[in-house]
Amino acid sequence: MFSLGLTEIIVIGIVLFVFIKPEELPGIFRKIGQAIGELNKVKNEFKQMAATKPEEDKKNDDN
Repeated sequence: MFSLGLTEIIVIGIVLFVFIKPEELPGIFRKIGQAIGELNKVKNEFKQMAATKPEEDKKNDDN
């Protein structure tokens, strides 16, 4: 997908500290983590669905 190097992470951190109050950061990181978790769940469900779909098509073709 994409990767972040140390430099990019440091720049993002500095930007966050400039525009967001430090006491709000834990809540924001929590929401970001939850969103990433949901995206991973959807990605895994899609991969599982894509893997089982060809098998179902073969079963339907045999009948």
